[in-house]
Amino acid sequence: MNLELPTERVDPVSQPVEAGAGRGVGDVAETTLIQSRSADAVRSRVFAAQDGAAHIAFSVSAFGGGLLVELLGARGAFGVAAAFGVGAAGVAATASPRRRASRSSPEP
Repeated sequence: MNLELPTERVDPVSQPVEAGAGRGVGDVAETTLIQSRSADAVRSRVFAAQDGAAHIAFSVSAFGGGLLVELLGARGAFGVAAAFGVGAAGVAATASPRRRASRSSPEP
């Protein structure tokens, strides 16, 4: 296990600001999608299910990320995370109901 301190200087102000801005954009996008895609009668249940799934994913990723860093090192763990991100984006792009509907509808 390598416990050396990083040699590059880390800006303690800009990193939390950037992370907070990214999180804010993600939260707004998530809320907008759920509101536009769910019926009024079940919207609170959809929000609760999404929130529970997100918390489970955060927990699993914290433990899994630590294990990957221990096994593969930081670069290897980032590579695995990038591969999963690209894979998830590909699945989301091909499994989108809107995309399937546009392919099956006849051209006017």
